Amino acid sequence: MAAKRNEHFKSLQGSLMIARIVDGKRTTIRELGNQTSVELSVSTESIKIKETKSGKKADVKTLTTGRTVEMSATTNELVPADVALAFGAELITKGTNTVVDEVIATALAGESIKLNGVNVSALIITDSTGVPATLVEGTNYTLDADYGVITFKDVTSFTTPLKASYTEGEITVSEFFSMPDNAEYYVFFKGVDAFGGDPMSFELYSYSPTVDNSMQFINEEIGELSFGGTAHIVQDQEQSDGSLLDGYGRIINIIKSPKP
Repeated sequence: MAAKRNEHFKSLQGSLMIARIVDGKRTTIRELGNQTSVELSVSTESIKIKETKSGKKADVKTLTTGRTVEMSATTNELVPADVALAFGAELITKGTNTVVDEVIATALAGESIKLNGVNVSALIITDSTGVPATLVEGTNYTLDADYGVITFKDVTSFTTPLKASYTEGEITVSEFFSMPDNAEYYVFFKGVDAFGGDPMSFELYSYSPTVDNSMQFINEEIGELSFGGTAHIVQDQEQSDGSLLDGYGRIINIIKSPKP
């Protein structure tokens, strides 16, 4: 009887994980938000060397001039740290901030102005008379506190400029391109096979995200964030356990022992 063919059908899902590389060593690893796609691709650049003796200009050799390993992913769970990664940003947490007498733009009834802050509370708006008069929320203005937008209703009896004092609550900020251009990451993918076979994973030893990405800010369904990047070759890079990394990375087939 012929031996049964070893089947390798796979339908993979899984989790993408990254760790910042600092001084050649990877730091703590974190899992990205829910991914709808993860793609690993390789490509080569080459030139054809032709013979010049026969008049046929036949190919005699192919010379590889470059190799590229790329990884791209799309997530529909907009984790702040993932958004920062896609836009080349450091994720910064800012605590509570007290703002005193911020001069705000002159506006007429029905017009709106934007405060410098967001997540606003304890707002007090005063005018510029000798003994400052205080505007009343609901009578003289309305406040969209989350976004720091004031819409005026009746300000005819007040002397401009108006001044705002308030508390800005905790926020996280991702400023475009605030990440160093040489920032690198270790990437690890934990693959889960829907057919119930052996798990599969891959790792990239040194990965640099490219800031050529996109995020949907208005959508009919769930918003998605897409990003990609390139792996770099590592040569004899010593790890914390003394082992050495060499190459771009690897795909790993995890062979599980049969259950007794």
